[in-house]
Amino acid sequence: MVSQLGDWALLLALPLFVYSRTHSITSTGALVTVQLLPRLVFSPIAGVLADRWNRKLTLIGADVFRAGLLLLLVAMAAGAPLGLVYAVALLEASASQLFVAADGALLPVIVRRENLLRANSLFSVGTSTIRLVGPPAGGLLFAVLGLTASAIVDSGSFVLSALLLLGIRLPAAARPAAEGAGDGARGIPAAFVRELAEGVRCIVTSRVFEALCLVLGTVMVAQGMLETLLVPFVVDVLHFDPTRYGVLTAAQGLGALLGALALAAVSRYLTSGRVVGAALVVAGVGLVGFVTARPLAVSAATLFLLSVPMVAASAWMQAYYQEHVDNELLGRVFGLTETVSSVGILLGVGAASLLGGHVGVVPLLLAAAGLLIVTGAVAVVALWTARTGQADVAAPASEMAAAAE
Repeated sequence: MVSQLGDWALLLALPLFVYSRTHSITSTGALVTVQLLPRLVFSPIAGVLADRWNRKLTLIGADVFRAGLLLLLVAMAAGAPLGLVYAVALLEASASQLFVAADGALLPVIVRRENLLRANSLFSVGTSTIRLVGPPAGGLLFAVLGLTASAIVDSGSFVLSALLLLGIRLPAAARPAAEGAGDGARGIPAAFVRELAEGVRCIVTSRVFEALCLVLGTVMVAQGMLETLLVPFVVDVLHFDPTRYGVLTAAQGLGALLGALALAAVSRYLTSGRVVGAALVVAGVGLVGFVTARPLAVSAATLFLLSVPMVAASAWMQAYYQEHVDNELLGRVFGLTETVSSVGILLGVGAASLLGGHVGVVPLLLAAAGLLIVTGAVAVVALWTARTGQADVAAPASEMAAAAE
């Protein structure tokens, strides 16, 4: 959680710095692209590395690496080349993907199987809180103290995270089986491809895993459309000023936070995969309500309610993977799902950007709502028999490699 605070603060502080220095929308957009690119491209590689390496040391190493990178921002404030900003942003985002893959794969080693859904719910509480606090904190730090102080504070958050991770004790079984030893220099690329293929095979040979990936990708398309069209809808359709827009974003974040808290309290009763489908249907209906509402109170309430089921669906899917994927494959699976998520968001953003001026904001938002409802209905059927706690475990990597030979 502490390291995520640095990620989210930096996500806002760096674009502010680039724009204040260049006054160029193109330069700022290029930075945002650089920050998002590793999630699309590097995530599968990060998953392989997370399964090869000691995951605790990987998390600590990613934190220390990011802390060191941010100290370079101190030099940038003194007039270093702007290209260094992009390089630091790219490397920091790449290290964050490695952290995400190792973090998700390590949780089942620390938490008992029956407590994974609750653990992911509590994790969502922290994530939602940081998403509320991180960007404003980053903007405030940059506005008051400038980039140098922001870099030092964010770097300190990664150091603190690494120190906290040092205190975690893991069983010997936490060490990944796929170390890649003995491959030789020439065999390293082939080993990477083979290990990545094992992760892909894990997903495509399981009906439930395939369904979860398709659901995730489709939901992210709707999410990308919503994120792209939210500001034009609020400004051009609702005619709200920035203060009212702030109320809406706060309601959205608060809904995610309270939804995660509620899910943690009732997680033991939400074992069926039908929870995912029902949650998406409710979210779609909530988006329809948001699009058709006009008073601020109603808009805020519907956006609040829209966020609650989305948290439930996300936490359930995360817990299901952690329970049913062999742990030595889990980093690769999470890396691949990050790529699926990123592709979905890009498709949604692209569709909204290209069609927004021709079709209109409201029809596209209603289309996103319909996409959520239809996906939810399909998920109810596809995940009808899926439950957390069932033994639908993928074959170990060693067995899968032997089968492929």
